[in-house]
Amino acid sequence: MLVHSDYNGLNILMQHGPEGCAVSAVLDWEEAFSWNRYVDIANMLNDTNPTDLYLKRASFEHIVRKERF
Repeated sequence: MLVHSDYNGLNILMQHGPEGCAVSAVLDWEEAFSWNRYVDIANMLNDTNPTDLYLKRASFEHIVRKERF
């Protein structure tokens, strides 16, 4: 599993669609490495900026859909 390792609001592009916002791209992969996918989830949730709550939810839903937990 390839882990981004810097998964946060600054590296995520969102696109507004008919069902709301969705992740359209994840940028800045130079620190990526092979490890457990939960590293990115933990890193994203560790960011304490309260203005990113909507982005965190959309990003988490994107990870869950891609990984089919």
